[in-house]
Amino acid sequence: MPDFMRSLRQQIEEKCIHFNGVQNDTCKAGIKYTELKGRGFPCFRGGMAYKLKTTETQIGCDKLEWPSEEYIQNELKEHDDAFAKVEAGLNAVKHIREEYKGRHFRGVIECPVCKGKLHVRHAACNAHVHAHCETPDCIAWME
Repeated sequence: MPDFMRSLRQQIEEKCIHFNGVQNDTCKAGIKYTELKGRGFPCFRGGMAYKLKTTETQIGCDKLEWPSEEYIQNELKEHDDAFAKVEAGLNAVKHIREEYKGRHFRGVIECPVCKGKLHVRHAACNAHVHAHCETPDCIAWME
């Protein structure tokens, strides 16, 4: 099945909890990704170590840790919470999209999540909205 068709749950349960993307030099456990080259990249179920039916630590990484059910549930909740925040933000700027259709807008409105300041930019050319709240770790998105 192509990656884009796998459920979020499948994507979470099929990778080591320390994996944070190959755009980083090391995983969350401090293992350098370059040290895994030629060892089947054991961060994913279905990787070379998994296909050879050996223990993942024999081929790749002694820090490999598959997610527990509790970990998976926490990740799913975090994902749902993040999307709920963005949805609240999108609803909060809906009137700006309608009122400023074809015109540029830059301003500050009340954040629907924390009631702080939500900085909003609406582009006249494509109606895309960029927004970010001043409150750290609150809401931000870019279209």
